[in-house]
Amino acid sequence: MDEGAMWRRVDCREEGTAETSQESNLALTICKTRAEAAGEAAAASVPSGRGTADAIAAGIQMGQTRVKVGDNIMISCMAERGYLLRTNAEHEAACPTPPPPTPSAKPKRASAQ
Repeated sequence: MDEGAMWRRVDCREEGTAETSQESNLALTICKTRAEAAGEAAAASVPSGRGTADAIAAGIQMGQTRVKVGDNIMISCMAERGYLLRTNAEHEAACPTPPPPTPSAKPKRASAQ
């Protein structure tokens, strides 16, 4: 997966509250488990070949398959739960910070009569 990227919410909510942290942790736990299982299953289907050279090549291929499939499943699973893997620049472009509210004119006090 991309270096420097973080899981960010699609709806641009910030990860500061207990509720959003709990949702994020739950999504990560579910998706990581699913990604690891899918990666292992995909790696098991790589033929092992015959001889030492084939075994080494198969081992390399199994590792690459495990990582590629696992990454794709993780990205898909997190997207289903409302998270995208984004860099800070991508997140800021998608979720611009709203400008601070402009101070409104102070209401005039009614004069005492």
